[in-house]
Amino acid sequence: MTEMLYTLGTWNWLIFGLQLLMFAVFAAAAVPLWRRVARNNTAASTSNPFLNKRADALVGRVFTLEKPIIDGWGTIRIDDTIWRVAGPDTPAGSRVRIVQADGAMLTVASA
Repeated sequence: MTEMLYTLGTWNWLIFGLQLLMFAVFAAAAVPLWRRVARNNTAASTSNPFLNKRADALVGRVFTLEKPIIDGWGTIRIDDTIWRVAGPDTPAGSRVRIVQADGAMLTVASA
């Protein structure tokens, strides 16, 4: 009876060792395969080129200044966001065209 339990115990450890070995082999093979797949999918979206580039999508549009541009700095409200703008001194209420986007800063010119 003890011999049978010993044999079953050894068999269980062999199966566990085999499972562990198979896991290690498949995990090691999956890393380079996944990198290859991920590298091929890094192209920019053609259906929505401004995805995650909200400021770039504003270039060329015309808006009304919320506050005047004084000493080259002012603010503009676009939808639900207030953006900092740089450009020539302009009074509040003037129409301006966005000519450049640099992060959260927009450069404007008179429209």
